[in-house]
Amino acid sequence: MALAVVAWPLAAVLAPWLLLVATVPFALRRRHAAHGRRVRDLRALVGTRMLDLVQGLREVLTRPRRGHPDRIDPGQRGSG
Repeated sequence: MALAVVAWPLAAVLAPWLLLVATVPFALRRRHAAHGRRVRDLRALVGTRMLDLVQGLREVLTRPRRGHPDRIDPGQRGSG
């Protein structure tokens, strides 16, 4: 307000920019909220798939092999 008294032309030029700067966070809030939800959903999907992968590997590695019903042969672990 004091700027309008001292230098009204400068205040007139700065007023639209100040309004724009003040309203941008409110205008972008919805878009950022949607982006945040998408990031959380994708992170949950990656976590779920990683958990399934680890559990699947554990099941494959602990499954008895032919000829060795009670243990896994360490030499067969690396062969794919």
